[in-house]
Amino acid sequence: MQIGHRDALIEVRAPAKVNLFLEVLRRREDGFHEIETLMVPLDLSDSLRCLLRQDGDLRVTCRWTHGLQATRAARSGASGRVWDELPEGEGNLVFRALRLLKDASGTELGMEIEILKRIPSSAGLGGASSDAAAALMAANRLWRLTWSVERLSEIAAMVGSDVPFFLRGTAAVCRGRGEQVETVGGFRGWWLVIVRPPTGLSTARVYQECRAATSPLAVSDQESASDRFARVAGGQRSAVGLCEAAARDDLVGVARQLFNRLQLAAERQSPWIGRLASVFGSMDCLGHQMSGSGSSYFGICRHAGHARRLAGRLRSADLGAVFVTATQGIGPCRRRVA
Repeated sequence: MQIGHRDALIEVRAPAKVNLFLEVLRRREDGFHEIETLMVPLDLSDSLRCLLRQDGDLRVTCRWTHGLQATRAARSGASGRVWDELPEGEGNLVFRALRLLKDASGTELGMEIEILKRIPSSAGLGGASSDAAAALMAANRLWRLTWSVERLSEIAAMVGSDVPFFLRGTAAVCRGRGEQVETVGGFRGWWLVIVRPPTGLSTARVYQECRAATSPLAVSDQESASDRFARVAGGQRSAVGLCEAAARDDLVGVARQLFNRLQLAAERQSPWIGRLASVFGSMDCLGHQMSGSGSSYFGICRHAGHARRLAGRLRSADLGAVFVTATQGIGPCRRRVA
């Protein structure tokens, strides 16, 4: 998360994320699901313009970037809805985050935030959660609270399960319902191509449809995606192998261990997931899967040129909005995998 500020004004970048690994362990008594997931932040990001208010008011507005507004208008016909309406004011997760922090800190100051959206909504890319985390970081500075990340994380966990992850700004394994964050190293930056199909998915419905894992199951990073899905109907997976491959800087090994327990449940709710899996499977990417609870689908590419070529083919297939991005910290064209 990058922050630039001038006195009472702070501008913040709020990154998207993808889930390289997501296992559903059980349904908890509080209605949430116990999970283990490995998430990485992306260069694809929203922007927040945060202005200090002395009157104590909280105000949140939200709009798509001009380019995405045009894309949304162009796809409002036969291709279906790609961009959902954006909540403003108290309906936005950013407002909830600010209200909780204001109440917990006792500050009499307020905040006015304008969110410029680039991350698709209802997509499994964490846009709303990232915006909320960015707002907490901005408010911590503008309100001069000097709270630690750990203390802010307590508020973040009340806002949403993914919000604590975005306070860290690095790859992490998240457990519990997602609020228990363990940062991990070795994720040096890889190129991705992402498709957000014309319709989104409800996180609650996807989790409701998902069957949790049962007994532990060890899986080799030499196993193909089709073999993996055939064998993991009930076996419980772990992110350990994927983290080990990342530590070796073995992107091929990482790609072979991609896993998302929610994908089969999402396929039963949306024909787009199976279609995207089929299209990506026919392309020359290192690995591919759905992110989070969907509906976005991503493929790992060898380098920037490879990602751009795949993106061109995906755009011609009219599958939805297509993004070329990278895990954070890569910079343009710095990494290639032969």
